[in-house]
Amino acid sequence: MINVPQKDIEFSMAVLCYHEEESVIPFVENLHSILSFFHFSWEIVLVANYWPHIPDRTPDVARSLCERMPHTRYIAEPKQGAMGWDMKSGLDACEGRYIGVIDGDGQYPIEAILSCFAAIKISDYDFIKTYRVLRSDSLYRNIVSGIYNRLFKLLFPAYRGFQDVNSKPKIMKREAYGRMN
Repeated sequence: MINVPQKDIEFSMAVLCYHEEESVIPFVENLHSILSFFHFSWEIVLVANYWPHIPDRTPDVARSLCERMPHTRYIAEPKQGAMGWDMKSGLDACEGRYIGVIDGDGQYPIEAILSCFAAIKISDYDFIKTYRVLRSDSLYRNIVSGIYNRLFKLLFPAYRGFQDVNSKPKIMKREAYGRMN
């Protein structure tokens, strides 16, 4: 990791960067620029985990971003799982009172992070997430997501109100994340 984080961080956002390489740069720069306007402590944690046998420049890109951007750290570990493992790695590394996760591919608007953070700050909710109204995924991906969302509702009926379970950003209170582990 790089850039030792400040203590007493209000908000941490983990950005999943797997195999994004240079394409993650505009998203991270934009997120950093927007967060810089706020008067609370924050950090960005870039999750650049990698498969050792697959060429991937993402860890180097993440390191380079962190060298020039304050309040930014990265983790780059050999993968021990897929996206869920990366998400857990990123959330575990977040040090804020509120922690969140988003994909670094730019599929989700940065404004959604700000909306979710504002919503969780003024509510009694422990967890806030978005859902996609329109998806620009392939037919295969839409079918798989549809099946996954239906299975989730079947297995967890108390959460039937959740739409698009895999959508991000997801923002939660640190204590709520601790209860999930």
